[in-house]
Amino acid sequence: VGTLINSPLNTVIALDKRIKTPADLKGKKVGYSVSGIEQATLATMAQHAHIDPQSIKLINVNFQLTSALLAGQVDAVIGGYRNIEALELKLQGKDPQVMNVEDFGVPAYDELVIVARRDEIHAAKIKKFLAALQEGVA
Repeated sequence: VGTLINSPLNTVIALDKRIKTPADLKGKKVGYSVSGIEQATLATMAQHAHIDPQSIKLINVNFQLTSALLAGQVDAVIGGYRNIEALELKLQGKDPQVMNVEDFGVPAYDELVIVARRDEIHAAKIKKFLAALQEGVA
């Protein structure tokens, strides 16, 4: 019946200003936290950039995306949210290069979806909830 976040939050983030597109990740180390989805997302981005996904070395950094990037353990990370890790890096005086996944071949998707039972989708309480949610977001 509604969405709270209607676009992906997932990004690829680098601190090296030369890394601006997925093609720039060829031969680089990319940190990730969650197996499966992040590899598939990065593979899609690589294919969109016409590079072999195998040319990118993936390193599991165990939810230490920002730390691994700041320590130079990886050249970039995937799985950092544009509203968390990217801002965290800016607060530390860095200038992160942020690639939104949907700009590089990954289909856009809703991040948080609100679902109601089919027989209640037009109920007044659902309409009130969505109006309050929209007001809160604004």
